[in-house]
Amino acid sequence: GGSVDGYGQLYYSLDGGSTWTLKQGALQGQPNWIAASFSDPLWDNQASLMFGYRFVNATASTAANPSYSIDEIKISGTPSVTNTITTGTTLSPTNWCAGATTSISVDFTSTGTFTSGNIYSAELSDAAGSFAAATSVGSLTSTANSGTISASIPGSTLAGTGYRIRVVSSAPSTTGSGNGSNLTINPLPTVTLQPLSAFCVDETPFALTGGNPSSGTFSGTGVSAGNFNPSTAGAGSTIITYTYVDGNSCSNNATTSITVNSLPIVTLQPLSDICVYATPFALTGGNPSSGTFSGTGVSGGNFTPSTAGVGPTIITYTYVDGNSCSNDATVSINVNACAYIDEMSETFFTIYPNPANNLFMINSEIEIEKVEVIDMSGRIVLTFDKEQENYSLVNTPS
Repeated sequence: GGSVDGYGQLYYSLDGGSTWTLKQGALQGQPNWIAASFSDPLWDNQASLMFGYRFVNATASTAANPSYSIDEIKISGTPSVTNTITTGTTLSPTNWCAGATTSISVDFTSTGTFTSGNIYSAELSDAAGSFAAATSVGSLTSTANSGTISASIPGSTLAGTGYRIRVVSSAPSTTGSGNGSNLTINPLPTVTLQPLSAFCVDETPFALTGGNPSSGTFSGTGVSAGNFNPSTAGAGSTIITYTYVDGNSCSNNATTSITVNSLPIVTLQPLSDICVYATPFALTGGNPSSGTFSGTGVSGGNFTPSTAGVGPTIITYTYVDGNSCSNDATVSINVNACAYIDEMSETFFTIYPNPANNLFMINSEIEIEKVEVIDMSGRIVLTFDKEQENYSLVNTPS
């Protein structure tokens, strides 16, 4: 039935009847029963789908009513298949330490058909188990209904005790179940190390302290069994590390630097031989200045030959720098007996007069090559380069 002025229209609604969309208009001009079929991809997988049929009669008021009939309205469709994903519940490890990237194998099974290019992804919840802002930690491109995803938990993930993992897919989009139990990321222990004082390079090894919590271990150049050896570390700045491992096998460390000061460079000039009967004199020649002298016969920076006695004596010059590091230098001073004239004359020669004032003469059994006159301090005051009949003391310096 139906005519130009009388016809049918098919409408549909996807929002429970709030709005209607015309699908087919002007259904008319059929003298016999026919089956009309309509479809639309917009109708697939809709939570609400409604159809409406409208008869339009636009004939004149005096005209006869048009003939129009519909019968056997049938709505048919293909039931949808719901895909599912079940995340494995035996993940390992179930707890680890923050700060380190952790690998986890995530097993899963699924039902339904997954199309080419489908990506299964492992997602990590927040510390409260919520997937509202899930983090993707691994993926697997596959259409199979089972598999294993190699997940990697970032080391930057915050510590917490309520993490979960689930598997989702992309084609079709499917959200899987969680792993069923909490995963724990343990916090790292708080570790501190107190500053260390400076030391001189020649100091004896000592035990390191100041690490907290206790029972940790020290490491670094010059460190052995908790002791620090400045000479092994060498002069300069050395990093000392204190590492502590807690009951969850989580470790953390703290570092500080220790300064090892070198020893000052100290020198001492050689000292001339001296007669045992010479008067005490001030020691000099030490560098840097302001150091101290020590040794047998040394007192207040002065050396007394008679106190040291005849023979070699070690003189030590010690200097302490601004870092309280000290070093020293040593020389040997030879104290001579410097025998008197009357002692020496008994063997090879005689000197007269003895004592002498202005001149003296020498009667020798051997040839004389040189004569030196030495005063009480051991200083040579006159020299005669050849044998003479007499030797004058007139020009002896004072």
